[in-house]
Amino acid sequence: MIQLAGIEKSYGDNRVLCGLDLAVTAGTFVSIMGSSGSGKSTLLNLVGGIDRPDRGRIIVNGEEITGYSEGQLTLYRRKRVGYVFQFFNLLPNLTAYENVEMPLLLNGAKGYEERVTAQLNSVGLGGKEDAYPHELSGGEQQRVAICRALIHDPDVILADEPTGNLDSRIGRHIMELLEGIAEGRGKTVILVTHDVVVAGYGTRILRIKDGTIGQ
Repeated sequence: MIQLAGIEKSYGDNRVLCGLDLAVTAGTFVSIMGSSGSGKSTLLNLVGGIDRPDRGRIIVNGEEITGYSEGQLTLYRRKRVGYVFQFFNLLPNLTAYENVEMPLLLNGAKGYEERVTAQLNSVGLGGKEDAYPHELSGGEQQRVAICRALIHDPDVILADEPTGNLDSRIGRHIMELLEGIAEGRGKTVILVTHDVVVAGYGTRILRIKDGTIGQ
């Protein structure tokens, strides 16, 4: 489903990715481990269409997104990718419901009210629809973020240290949610982490070092 070939990426004089190759089969949960600054987040940003490589090709479902215009990349991010961040990135002036519905609004969807409510119910947040982020615990905020990532039924879920801002108990619950999503909904999940316990939820564990991927 996802193929990266010969990916190179530098920021100024800092060469982050050096001819990286990666192939991910549809419906798998891939964990990518690496130390801070190893290029984990850069890799996710490239797959997610947030950034572009200096060299190489990125192919998703048979389409080379490295050849996309900015407009095409915007639509790719809106429709085909769901992103879960370490620091949740919820809009503080919107309720849980409004944060989750945002991707649908951007995509011009209609008649989705029950869908948003059902998504929140599925992660145990029934009754929290009208709560603002500051009224929610860290684990609840991350569950809202997961709902937001899933609500537009994307092909790919990208998770960047999704438990890094949570305690171990809540982090375990979040990882079980992501694991269930990958297994139950057949989603392709790419997670990056430095935590071996978190990485263990993946069905495939890879390591990034010196700008390349190894087993």
